[in-house]
Amino acid sequence: MFKARAALLMLLSVLCGCTAADNFTDRMTSMNVSFDEARNNMLLLNILRAGQSHPLTFLAVTNVSAAQGAGMQISAPVGSLKSNWEALSWGISNNNVSANFSGTLGVTPLESKEFYQGLLQPLSLNAVQFLLTQGYPRQVLYQLLFESVRLRSGTREKVLWNDPTDENYAHFQRLILHLIARGATLEAVVEGQKSHVRLCIDRSLVNDTTPSQGPVCGQPDSTGKLTTQDEELGISEMEVVIRSTYGVFRYLGRLTNPEYGDRVQLVGHRAGGIVFSDDRRLLPLVVGVTLRPCVAKVMFLGTDYCLPAKDAEQGPLIMQLLAQLVALNVSVRDLPAVPTVRLTN
Repeated sequence: MFKARAALLMLLSVLCGCTAADNFTDRMTSMNVSFDEARNNMLLLNILRAGQSHPLTFLAVTNVSAAQGAGMQISAPVGSLKSNWEALSWGISNNNVSANFSGTLGVTPLESKEFYQGLLQPLSLNAVQFLLTQGYPRQVLYQLLFESVRLRSGTREKVLWNDPTDENYAHFQRLILHLIARGATLEAVVEGQKSHVRLCIDRSLVNDTTPSQGPVCGQPDSTGKLTTQDEELGISEMEVVIRSTYGVFRYLGRLTNPEYGDRVQLVGHRAGGIVFSDDRRLLPLVVGVTLRPCVAKVMFLGTDYCLPAKDAEQGPLIMQLLAQLVALNVSVRDLPAVPTVRLTN
């Protein structure tokens, strides 16, 4: 009976070891979650660095691998029998079952000339139009990506800066809300063998009674530029200047200062399917220790920061957008051009 039980125990050990070595579902899920958390924390950390004028640091994961195995050692039974056949003793020694797990992470610092050229180059209207077609709310995109709006009327002009530290920032905010209410968006226009992106009025997005002055989306023969009624200049044409990816980090970095972050508020409870809840700050950052679930959570200069994962959906949305903007600047040539640091545990 004892021999049968011992054999069954060893058999179960072997089967469990095989199962542990072959089932990688949990490991794949764990790697996916870990990568998501690491990327979001890196993005938030760079926002905080930008807010303090510290250098930004970006890393790219080049390789993630994991291995696990199971082993077992079984010794033959050893027994002894007394001469009078009165007692029998036997035993099994030096038996063991082992399992091992290991992982390797390949990380590459993004420090190439090409990467920084892409990071510092202003985004094109084509890129902004592409993001709009992916369903990002116009209110969020315009606040993040518009660096300024230049108004021209004849020989006179004025620049409205998208900067919460600027004394005329309220004027810029009113203009952005006016553009959104008028249905202003971007569309690609094909003229012969060339194409370009223009600001136009999408009549399906109009939700105010202000007459639309400017080109109408979907009508190539509708030309000209969008105009607005300015208090100083009168009817003025508008020209939008787009930020670079680095400029977006710098802008969000300013919003980590509560004095400026509170000035940049989203209007309404919903836009493009995104619910803003009660915290309508563009960057709904929580400073200090919190028990709330966080889409990104880091410590910077001795202070804890959390970007909530719930009840302020603009936070996860910004993380998603930043991840895409950074990835657009990474090419295959960037990865082998710099040394690789491998961390093994």
